[in-house]
Amino acid sequence: SCMAAYLHIQDHYLAGQYDSMQAEAPAVMELCRKHGEWTVYYNAWERLAERYVWEKEYERAAAEAEAMRTDAAQRGNDYGQAMAYYVLAQGYIVQDNHTEAASYYEQAIKLYPDSENPSMLNLLYYYYSQALLHLKAFDRMDELHQQWRQMLDRYPVTDDSPKRDLYANWRVQYCYCTFLLQMEHGRYDKAAVTLDSAAYYEVIDGNIPANVNLLMRYSSKLANARGHYAEALAFADSTLRMSAKIDDVNR
Repeated sequence: SCMAAYLHIQDHYLAGQYDSMQAEAPAVMELCRKHGEWTVYYNAWERLAERYVWEKEYERAAAEAEAMRTDAAQRGNDYGQAMAYYVLAQGYIVQDNHTEAASYYEQAIKLYPDSENPSMLNLLYYYYSQALLHLKAFDRMDELHQQWRQMLDRYPVTDDSPKRDLYANWRVQYCYCTFLLQMEHGRYDKAAVTLDSAAYYEVIDGNIPANVNLLMRYSSKLANARGHYAEALAFADSTLRMSAKIDDVNR
């Protein structure tokens, strides 16, 4: 019942219907408190806090995150504290303060319990990697990606299901971040192999247009770095055509 109620406000969040989410969330959180469903409780609170990031109300987001962290610390709930640090990190990364963002992503990862569903942990790895990339902290990225890969290796991907494979999506994100790191190191052969892996997992994941578009952008970047300019231009043209279609769908 708690999860069903949470998924309803999650739908509001994804649709950008923040007023509706705000109206329903207190009842959902009270239901979670009543039944001691603390993971769902902090997920709901995280959504409430993160909305302020997207609305550029950074002080309100930080205040909600601190209230969440204090509440979770009093309960001895590491997951709640991790979610609070995640909100703080998101607030900083959208303001291009990658140093602070990286610090909070790291704290969130350290606190993330082994017993929790790793879906949010995968997001933490992804965003932390992006922050480190901007900081050019490549040695730390290497360490992070080893840790990320160890987590992914515990969750096998299958290609015999008509449904999207969540783990395949995680691997697409991992491959894209790894590709960017390899490009920074000038390891173009390894970067090409990584893009091939991303393409493989993206097929399993259902060929999500935004991810396929990113795959073509990165293919253009690699071809350009190798001096294969005609190939780079062809990928770039495909990217532009697909971007136009995606924009038409989103209107």
